[in-house]
Amino acid sequence: MFLRRLRSKPQKPAQSMVEFALVLPLLLLVIYGMLEVGRLLFMYSIVATASREAVRYGSATGLNVAGGVKRYKDCAGIRNAAQNVDFLGVIEDAAITIQYDHGPGTAVFSNCPPASVVNGDRITVQVTAQFVPLVAIVPLDPRTIRSSSARTILVNITVAGTALPPPTVAPPPPTDTFTPMPTFTPSFTPTATNDYTATPTLTSTATNDYTATPTFTPSLTLTPTLTITPTGTATITPIFSPTATPVNCYFVTHGPITYPATTMTMSIQNGTGSPLIVKTIFVEWNHDNGHKVGDKTLHLRSIVLAGVTIWIGDASGPSLTFSYVPSQNITLPIGASDIILIFNQTYDNAETTDRITIQFDNNGCASYTLDSAIP
Repeated sequence: MFLRRLRSKPQKPAQSMVEFALVLPLLLLVIYGMLEVGRLLFMYSIVATASREAVRYGSATGLNVAGGVKRYKDCAGIRNAAQNVDFLGVIEDAAITIQYDHGPGTAVFSNCPPASVVNGDRITVQVTAQFVPLVAIVPLDPRTIRSSSARTILVNITVAGTALPPPTVAPPPPTDTFTPMPTFTPSFTPTATNDYTATPTLTSTATNDYTATPTFTPSLTLTPTLTITPTGTATITPIFSPTATPVNCYFVTHGPITYPATTMTMSIQNGTGSPLIVKTIFVEWNHDNGHKVGDKTLHLRSIVLAGVTIWIGDASGPSLTFSYVPSQNITLPIGASDIILIFNQTYDNAETTDRITIQFDNNGCASYTLDSAIP
């Protein structure tokens, strides 16, 4: 009975082995294909990173590590920067091409090392690597992986600025000094005025017929005349002339120009401790190429300072500049604020020629101009 049961169980060990043998080549092919595709992507990443690192090294200012050659002329250093990221060893030294041009769209004027380079010239590094499958059974053809990067070279930078004068302390307000005027009380001495007119004395003359004529002696009475002049007391009334308190406009700073939506915006920090009276606002913008599609002409429609619209109009050209002189006092408040230039459409092509300058009319600001072109 027991032997019969054992014989009745199906025994198929060979079937599993046959099935595994049929599936194994396909499974290995899929796994190997994944490895080859991963190696291809890894090589592409290495080539792209190598070109970027090489051009970053060549466009940097200063000398190389040895201190004897400028970096844009250090051909060996540029190639080493590319090969330092080659973890698979697929980049040959001859596959690194270093060239120089005058900007996008211009022809190459030199290979490495260049005879002379000026500000604005570019260094271009091209790195090439060959991908070849390790086993030909993978349906991937050999191909060339190539990456090119370019950067502008800054040979020298001229930095100009004006030293800030030492802060001045505002003089104290004027103090009125009163000098009392003396009060004069005149003293009068009466002077007797003789208004009497004397009459000559008559003396009788004797004649033969004697007649006695009495002699009269007049009595003189003096009547003094007194003239009194009233005494006055002077009252002093001071007259004050106000003097403007000078401010130091060198404590007014600005941030970079930004271009959100249809505006050109610049932040301003008034650190003088006093509101500043705006004298002139000067604006320069990319008038003809500031918009890439549709109407390429940018129209300046309004100016907003510290949240207040101070000008509304339509400034469009043919000049690239606009100067605004307020007809009434406009002040820049103490602390942080923004000046916002609003255009008729999106400003999506910012240029380095964009500029905002502001002049103030306060005492002490005559020689200072807030200029976005000066950091």
